[in-house]
Amino acid sequence: MNDGGGETSDGELLFSGRFGRAAVATRIVAATRPSTPELEREIEQRWQAAVAAAARDGRDLWDGALLRFVAAEARRDGATTQVRLDVAPGRYREFAATNLAPDLRPADRGGRFPWHSFGNAIGTSALVVTGDGAVVVGRRSDRVFGLPGHVHAFGGMLEPADWADDATHVDVFASMERELAEEVGVAPGEWSDLVLLGLLREPQLDQPELLFAATTALDRAELRRRSEHAPSRAEHAALIELPRAAAARADALSALARVSAVTRVASRLLGDV
Repeated sequence: MNDGGGETSDGELLFSGRFGRAAVATRIVAATRPSTPELEREIEQRWQAAVAAAARDGRDLWDGALLRFVAAEARRDGATTQVRLDVAPGRYREFAATNLAPDLRPADRGGRFPWHSFGNAIGTSALVVTGDGAVVVGRRSDRVFGLPGHVHAFGGMLEPADWADDATHVDVFASMERELAEEVGVAPGEWSDLVLLGLLREPQLDQPELLFAATTALDRAELRRRSEHAPSRAEHAALIELPRAAAARADALSALARVSAVTRVASRLLGDV
């Protein structure tokens, strides 16, 4: 585990490092989201308004089951660090009406309700490293509900499809592979390396986001061709290729408009490739 956690201008790093599958255990726990009648009324009103606005503007929006953040711990065990992530069932409507509401902030950011009462859907985001040395991200389309038009890593959220058969744990790496297959058309077996870089509570949505680096032998031209035929290709309006050197990549990101904090932090944690 790195010592670079804590608050930054791009959010709060809950832990960081380079973690493979064997180092990460994600449990589904029976934990009810803390709430109040006032907050539940807010959620219902905001969700109905969001549904109406999405229908009016032709954007995609629907409720669905997901997994929300409960707790995380990175504990050193001899020469290695083991990560434990606890999650609980939640709904997209709760996330959309709290984290995605631009005028609703958690109490530790000056708002009325504590952060653990928010929907806090756990995001999964990956920078893609190609065989010819590019670091690739996307620019989200205007059709998506969260962060439209932003430069953002590829990914989504932990969903019921990622649960184990006994509904007690989740393979977050398999979830990331599923999202990458949907968005850039690269199958799970085509990644030569997939590592978890950290967990960020990012500042734009106050969403807990798992940050990954996904490396493939495919070159950037093949990745672009695959993405054009990917099932969820409409989520991104364009692919953006960034330099492999960390300093040059930071300069390139600073020159772009509307770059998500997730992308900037993941890029810094990735370093040179």
